Amino acid sequence: MAMIYRVLWRGPGPGVQPTNRVRRSGIVDRKRGFMYARVTVVQGSPDKMDQGIDSFHKEVLPAAKSVAGYKAAFLLADRETGKGIGITLWETEDARRQGGEAVEEARAATITAMGGSVPPVEEFEVVASDL
Repeated sequence: MAMIYRVLWRGPGPGVQPTNRVRRSGIVDRKRGFMYARVTVVQGSPDKMDQGIDSFHKEVLPAAKSVAGYKAAFLLADRETGKGIGITLWETEDARRQGGEAVEEARAATITAMGGSVPPVEEFEVVASDL
């Protein structure tokens, strides 16, 4: 099954010329992302969502936060279907790689707690955000 991710960004508005945006981490190169993301989509069991959410807080977040370059993490959940989407954000590609290594066991434990099987991770550049 193919997954399609689409980000809609309408730009800075009429009459505003596009420029390099300045972020806390410095000037953004418009040809490169300003953050890097790891995304996991899991189909778990609706009756196990709370265990997965608890595991995310107790295992994934501490492991991710221990890595230099960690920016943020999100767990999106559809409690009716048992579907979850975990997203971690990183300052650099290297931090994303190190973060992936640091959270691998915690990630697997959280997915198992949700009643799912461990799927592959997808990696993206974050090219637009309001964070």
